[in-house]
Amino acid sequence: MKQSKKKIRQLSRKNFWKIIVYSVVGLLFMVLASLSCIWDSAHILAIHMVRLSKGSIMYNIVTQKDYPCAYYDIYLFNITNGDAFLSGREKKLKVKEVGPFRYQEFRTNTNIDLDMEKGILKYTPKIDIRFIPEFSIADPRDVELQMPDMVMLAAASRASVHAVFVQYFYNIAVKTLNRQPIQTTIVHNVLWGMHNDAIMQVANTFLPGEFDINTFGILQKIQNSGDKNFVINATDEEKFKIISFNGEKGLPVLGYGTHKQSRCNTFKDAYEGISYPIDITKDTPLRLYHNSLCRLVDLEYYGTRSMDYGPEAYVYKIRRDAFSNTTETECVCHLPKCINGVTDLAPCFYGAPSGLSNAHFLYSDMKVSERLEGMNPDEEKHGSEFVIDPKLGVPLATKFTVQGNLIMGDVSFNSDVKVFSNMVVPLLYFKIVQPEMPEYFKSLFWVVYVLGPYFRYASIIILYSTSFLLLFSAFKLYYNSVVTTIQFPAQELLIAENNEKCH
Repeated sequence: MKQSKKKIRQLSRKNFWKIIVYSVVGLLFMVLASLSCIWDSAHILAIHMVRLSKGSIMYNIVTQKDYPCAYYDIYLFNITNGDAFLSGREKKLKVKEVGPFRYQEFRTNTNIDLDMEKGILKYTPKIDIRFIPEFSIADPRDVELQMPDMVMLAAASRASVHAVFVQYFYNIAVKTLNRQPIQTTIVHNVLWGMHNDAIMQVANTFLPGEFDINTFGILQKIQNSGDKNFVINATDEEKFKIISFNGEKGLPVLGYGTHKQSRCNTFKDAYEGISYPIDITKDTPLRLYHNSLCRLVDLEYYGTRSMDYGPEAYVYKIRRDAFSNTTETECVCHLPKCINGVTDLAPCFYGAPSGLSNAHFLYSDMKVSERLEGMNPDEEKHGSEFVIDPKLGVPLATKFTVQGNLIMGDVSFNSDVKVFSNMVVPLLYFKIVQPEMPEYFKSLFWVVYVLGPYFRYASIIILYSTSFLLLFSAFKLYYNSVVTTIQFPAQELLIAENNEKCH
């Protein structure tokens, strides 16, 4: 046995350190390979790039001046039987859509304040809307249409709820203007309004407090819908979730802060649509808010779609009953009688009796369009679609249509507009489309979804293979240097003992 102890010392210092190094590095590689099986390094890197922190892609987008946002493809409803409808010869108002006239929203966020410690981002959006001629049928200043006189109809509808003597003097004042409820106008005036409109002045005289502006323009309203302060969540788990808007955690115009407060008028699960949290699931509640819409819209998971540059995206649509009268949307309606398929917009649109719906009254109550001809609702053309990458929360494509209408009350007191009594009059609809995904985003997705998995699996194989090779080398070195030297003298002793027995 003395010989055995002597040979153990044959493990040299050099071999000892080789065994240690091989073992440590081999175990380290095994841990890295195991972690790579659990964690996707490309995904982690991408999350870091799209998080809300200074220098990240999303932060650069938020802070970029004049950032190009959504396209607005606008279609207006041209009246083709104005005289026959006004005279009563035809009972249905015939309309035909004309468009598109494309505009684009450009945005600059000011007063930006990112507080990573609190996990919030504050900013004030400034919106500029510009005409894009190459994707439009013509210049909106050159196209004439037969359209309802929006100011005249809106004022008459507001006057209908006032006392008879107010209606009487209002009628006299309007008659002197010699205006017709259906008039020839250019597209530009419909979209941007006319300053110092004579009927608006009459309305502000006889109906004080009913309207809060002198110009009645739809795009003007959207462009002026900025200048409000947003506070949003800046954490990865709730990225871009709205915390407050203009200091409120809900919409006071829809009853927030009163006994009518509910999920309908609070910013719970609400986003502007710029981006969404990371790692959303099919059950993650998502709601869309845009100040010009004057309401929150629930999105509903619909399915998945494979994108050319890698992601297996989630597809959402606006709920079919989004503009209907339900318990979840009851805060939106301020009308004496709510209309299924048309949401009251008056609180956010100068007080005018206006309403939102899907384009061509898609999914609306059929009674809404029974006095109209030319409404052709089509899910493919007039539906909505929000394509979102679930891992990074980035919107990949958006298509969203919304229609502006006048909601007329009983205006039979006014002989000029009485044919419009209790009617929803379509004016125009917007098809809101997200611009093409920037190339740097496509490259990022390609790395995460296409190159990333190959790199990950190759790394796992290489790490595991190297780990096993190093551990095997360490074991082999130990075995050759120690175990063999222990066993060999034991065999010599056994042979010697046998020899002694034979003698």
